[in-house]
Amino acid sequence: MDAHKALNRVAGETAVEVIDGAHVHHLEPEDRDRVAAFMRGLNRTAPLAFGHPGLATTAARGGARLTIQNDIGATDRACACDSCRKQPVSVTYTDVHRVRAKFFSSLFETWNVEWSVLAEHEAGGLGKEDVFYLMTGRFAAETRRELDAFLTFLGSRIVFLIDWNKGRKALQTFVGKNTSIDLLTWAANNEVGHRAFLELGGADLVIRRDPSRRG
Repeated sequence: MDAHKALNRVAGETAVEVIDGAHVHHLEPEDRDRVAAFMRGLNRTAPLAFGHPGLATTAARGGARLTIQNDIGATDRACACDSCRKQPVSVTYTDVHRVRAKFFSSLFETWNVEWSVLAEHEAGGLGKEDVFYLMTGRFAAETRRELDAFLTFLGSRIVFLIDWNKGRKALQTFVGKNTSIDLLTWAANNEVGHRAFLELGGADLVIRRDPSRRG
């Protein structure tokens, strides 16, 4: 993961162009619209991060493949999107938390995305269990407009993964695990998000404002 982050820093520092905030390399003319579509969604919801680091995006053309990548929240998560000519869009997502990965895929219920089985892999230096989870999704767009709409939606979902586990734990102070995830899903689907809740104190915000609670 450290090597992965280092390579991404190099990619950002050596980018030959910036498109709407994305650092890009060797794009072809048709790639620019795809990157702009992704960044349109990301930039629309980015204010909901409330200054939290992350959302850095790089894009590069390699042969027949355009790859757009985001290292979410500057932690051990990553989302990469590959678009090939006349092929479905491929979304690759990695995370150290299984439940957050499942949450991410659930945000695409209104899109016809085919997700792989969530696979567990071992890797040193990731924490207590030294495992991470990987899944891929495939979306076949029928038109360029549909492809761009999907990329915009994909970009707009990234911010809702930042501090997601912290938000879930704060909500679990008052409700069960499943209900806390339902609340986070609602917040993402309605583009409200959970970062403001955490910025204002998280669980302490509710406790301070609840006159029935003492202590």
